[in-house]
Amino acid sequence: MTTVTPNTGKPPLAPPPPAAPGFSLADIYYTLFRHWRLIAICAVLSLVSGGAAYFILKPKYVSTAKLLIRFVLDKRPITPNASDSQLTSPDSRGENLMNSEVEILGSADLAVQVATLMGPEKILAKAGGGTNLYAAAGLILRGTTIEIPRKSNVILVRMSHPDPEMAQPILRNLLDAYISKHIEIHRNSGVMD
Repeated sequence: MTTVTPNTGKPPLAPPPPAAPGFSLADIYYTLFRHWRLIAICAVLSLVSGGAAYFILKPKYVSTAKLLIRFVLDKRPITPNASDSQLTSPDSRGENLMNSEVEILGSADLAVQVATLMGPEKILAKAGGGTNLYAAAGLILRGTTIEIPRKSNVILVRMSHPDPEMAQPILRNLLDAYISKHIEIHRNSGVMD
C-alpha cells in the first residue's frame, strides 16, 4: 500500500539535526592534561606571591577617634583696644572653621610634639627602627588620616601604625596636643598673630 501525499508546494521536512555531544568527564580530563603546565605555573605563582605578601607587607593597625567641633571662642580682638571676645560657631556649611581645625590637627609641629613626648625609638621600633625625631614625626603624619563628613561638625581622625600597641597611644597624644594647640590659638590674644 502506498500513500500519496498531496503536493502543497512546500519542500519535504528535513530530518532534525543530531543533538550536540555533551561535555563529558573525558573532555574535562583531556583539557586538564593538555594544559597542565599552564595550571602548574599559575599555582606556583599564586603560592609565591601570597607568601611574599605575607612576609613583606606589614599589617597596619588603625585607631579611630571622632572630634565634635561645637564652637570656637575667639578672644582675639578686632581692634587692639577691644577686650570683648567673639563666639564663632560653625554655620550650616562651616567649611572655613572646619578646614582650619583640620590644618591645626594635621600640622607638623603637633607630630614633632607627639614624637618628642613618646620618644622616636618607640614610634619607629616596628617601622624600621631608629631615633630620628623627624622620621618619627613623618611616620605620624603619614599614618594620620583626617576626614570631615559632608555637612558635619565632626572630624574623623584615624591613626595607622605597624605596631598594634602604638596606634592608640599616638592618637591619644596627638588629640591631647591638638586640644592644647586649639586652646592656644583661639584663646590667647595676639600670641599666634
